[in-house]
Amino acid sequence: MLDAVQAQYADQGISVDLYAEGDEMHYDFTIDNLVTTEEDRATMTEALKAGAEATGETYYSLAASVKESVSNDVVIVVLTFFDSKGNELYTQSFSSADAVTE
Repeated sequence: MLDAVQAQYADQGISVDLYAEGDEMHYDFTIDNLVTTEEDRATMTEALKAGAEATGETYYSLAASVKESVSNDVVIVVLTFFDSKGNELYTQSFSSADAVTE
């Protein structure tokens, strides 16, 4: 599954590092061909924030789904975006506690 996720993003020029740490599942996205300045980062932050918020329900659902498979009380999916030089552009967390359940 992890290989499939990484291959999907690689086709878009994005490297993905996936790992778990405590109650958190981290998705570190590096936009491989993007070099930013301070000004660029502010613009990219806004665009990435809008994108993360638009797809947020997917990540809340992912956190809730993983929580059902582990003994953790809460699972948090953490998305972090970097440019090709390792500059952090944006990070956002999605908690299973905030997931909409039916």
